[in-house]
Amino acid sequence: FKCKAQRPRPPEEAQKDPAAERERKLKAAIAMGIDPSMAEGVIMDPRFAESIEQYERMQKAQEDQQRAVQLQYQQALQAQQQASMPDTSQLLAMAMSQGFSAEQAQQYVAQYMQQHQAQQAQTAAQ
Repeated sequence: FKCKAQRPRPPEEAQKDPAAERERKLKAAIAMGIDPSMAEGVIMDPRFAESIEQYERMQKAQEDQQRAVQLQYQQALQAQQQASMPDTSQLLAMAMSQGFSAEQAQQYVAQYMQQHQAQQAQTAAQ
């Protein structure tokens, strides 16, 4: 076997900052419950690298899941707000069937919509 030239490293490995990499590993080790005084030695152990990768994958999966839940919640909230918005033509027809004149019915609808929007803004602020 002859000594060969060192194999070129993948571009992602060449760009890693060793200080940032060490800090990332320390954070992961401490988050995994390893005593901070022992963490420095533990992150040097090559067997620990797999544990760090597994922990980071788990964290990423949890973050993705939280993002999906938050998005689903926002979509449900938007759908609820749109569904609760009354139809102005229905309100107008109802007011006129109650005996309001066309002008009175339009004023009623405008007032109702303002109150409804204020109520939604108050609910959203909470």
